[in-house]
Formats: sequence, structure tokens, C-alpha cells
Amino acid sequence: MRVAILAALGVMHAGLAQAEGFAWPKLDTIVGVSRLFNNDFLGDGNDRWRTGSYEVSVTFGEQVLDGLPTTAFELMQYRLRSEILAPADLSLATAFPDRPYAGVIGLGAFTHFAKGAYNVSYGGELVFVGPSTGLGRFQKWAHKQIGAQAPMMLADQLPDHIYPTVQGEISRNMRAGDTLFRPFAEAQVGVESYARVGIDAIFGKNLSRNFFVREPITGHLVSNVRSSDDRSFGFMMGGDVAYVGDSKLLPESRGYTVETMRPRARAGFVYEGENAGLFYGLTWLGKEFEGQKESQVTGSLNVKFNF
Repeated sequence: MRVAILAALGVMHAGLAQAEGFAWPKLDTIVGVSRLFNNDFLGDGNDRWRTGSYEVSVTFGEQVLDGLPTTAFELMQYRLRSEILAPADLSLATAFPDRPYAGVIGLGAFTHFAKGAYNVSYGGELVFVGPSTGLGRFQKWAHKQIGAQAPMMLADQLPDHIYPTVQGEISRNMRAGDTLFRPFAEAQVGVESYARVGIDAIFGKNLSRNFFVREPITGHLVSNVRSSDDRSFGFMMGGDVAYVGDSKLLPESRGYTVETMRPRARAGFVYEGENAGLFYGLTWLGKEFEGQKESQVTGSLNVKFNF
């Protein structure tokens, strides 16, 4: 599987490096880049469960300042993400009955467009799970550098596997002055299969007219393209609940039973200036499996500098 990951990363790197001259019809212009780092140490201060993740998205295609294109595949988001899932006690050799350790890397492509009054996005990703992602070794090394407990259950982590995953979302923009309300519905089949409904609210002049992509772990809407170069402040909040049918990250074959209802609630502060930007948010994540003792709070951070 390591070869597959490296090959996929190589294709993405080559595509980004040649984006200006690549012969993709209507996909030869980078219109936006977004990033988000999540870690529970920035939230409740613990090191467990949805313990850390990072994602970067690059969007190619039609400009979005006057609205989304009305045809699919004219605006394409390419996403690379990584995530570490871990039990609450990293000193144990075997995680069960706590959640199993897993390193996850996802490579995905999604199109965004408008259909009447609705925003539509859909696409898919290859989700790589297991030791070959190298994330377990990375966490072990990083924790040793800072004197924290290194994960001891890496020999018992979820094995190597590739999960093709498809996902779609439909939402509607509802504006009240400088405030945007966005109810949405989402469905996914693959590494985790679920149906989700929720709503987000974005407060702030200029900010509410940005183009956003959704970060998959917390559900935060992340600015991918700014609607204005003017300095802006904003506040974002949202919540949703998912009906979960299956999770390959909590396999029944290992004795896990998923919580069928999975709620989330989030809030964040955004500053966007001419040369710098900052986002900090908190997300409450409900229990994901039977035997999980409590919910958790994870923090999200993005710092941008423009040179």
C-alpha cells in the first residue's frame, strides 16, 4: 500500500506543479487554497480518539466571486488529508475496548456547482488506513521529542487497507444582511457510511460571501476563496447530526459497535487581513462507539501569511 500512497501523492504533486500549463479544460487556474489543523490538545487538552488531523485543499477552475458555476466539473477541489485516531491511554499494548489506533490518509477530488437555489458538491477519495501511512511512527517520534507518552499499541493498530469513498452535499444560502445561514444535508459511503443534516451560520461583512469548503472531521467551513481584499473579522458556528450505518475505523470484527447517532457542534473566530489571516475554532464531538466514556472537544487552527 505504501507504493500506492506514494504514486497517488506523486500524481497530485505533478498536477499542482504543472497547473499553469496543464491542458485540463477549464481546470488550468488555481482559484483558492485552504488548510486546517485539528488537535484535541488545542481543545480539551487531552490526547485521545480524534486526536489530530490536517487537511489542505486546492481548487481549480472558474472564479467564484459572482457565484458558483452552474455546471459540474468547472470548479474542482482536490484535497489531501491525514488523521490519527487513538485510544485514550497510549501506554497500553492493546486498545480494546477503547477505539483502535489508526493512521489515515485521504486523497480526494470534489466538484462544486449551483443548481437553482442550491449549492451542490460531490466527489470521492481514496482513504488509506494502516501502518504504511507512517502516521503511527510519526506520532511516536513526535511524542518522544516533546516528552509525551508515545503510542505503544502500534503493533495492534488497524491493518493496511484502501477504502474507496464517495460523498455528496447539498446546501442552500440564506442571507440576512452580513449574516449567512447555510442548512445542508450530506451523505457518504465508504470508510464511514452515514447520512448527515445540519446548519452553519457565518457572521461578518465580506466573510459571509467567501467560497467555503467543509473540513471533514469537525465540519468547519474553511475559506477557500476570499470575496474581498478588505480586512474582515467574523464569527462562525454550526452543528449537525449524522446517522452512522458503518465505520471501517471501528470494525465489528474487533468487537466494536458504533453509536448510530453522531452529533457535532462547532464555533470559530476568523480574521482576514491584507497580509495575514487567522482562524481558531472549537468543536464538540459526540460519542462515536459504545464504550466511549465521554465526548471530546478538539481545537482547530489556521494561520496564513501572504508575501
